[in-house]
Amino acid sequence: MVELDGSQHFYEKGMIYDSNRSSELEKYGITVLRFTNLEIDRNFTGVCITIDEMVKKRIEA
Repeated sequence: MVELDGSQHFYEKGMIYDSNRSSELEKYGITVLRFTNLEIDRNFTGVCITIDEMVKKRIEA
């Protein structure tokens, strides 16, 4: 699962929620990849490469 995180995710309440949610999803074998909006804006190609690498890794497993 890929999530793009805006500023609300960097406040304590948002970080706790995200952490709990990710933990629950991971119990079902779902990997959560998080990227900030800034990462998308500044390094879109790098984000795409990271996602591609993770997908390939999951396919091989």
